[in-house]
Amino acid sequence: RSRGLGDVYKRQINYYFAQYYASINNELLAIKHLQKVVAASCQFEDDTFQNDPHFSTLSKNKELLAILNFWN
Repeated sequence: RSRGLGDVYKRQINYYFAQYYASINNELLAIKHLQKVVAASCQFEDDTFQNDPHFSTLSKNKELLAILNFWN
């Protein structure tokens, strides 16, 4: 299936929501939106989240680590 422009925007919006929720220390919703980003993207780069300062407080979160290994 070809991914359209709408899919790109959905990934970006979910990524921005994840950044927002991480910045207000709502780990549950941050992880939820990161899962949506990864599940919707076959071109996921695992260093995207790791290098984003918004997610530094989540660096040891088991759910985030599972997300980082999703495509591996």
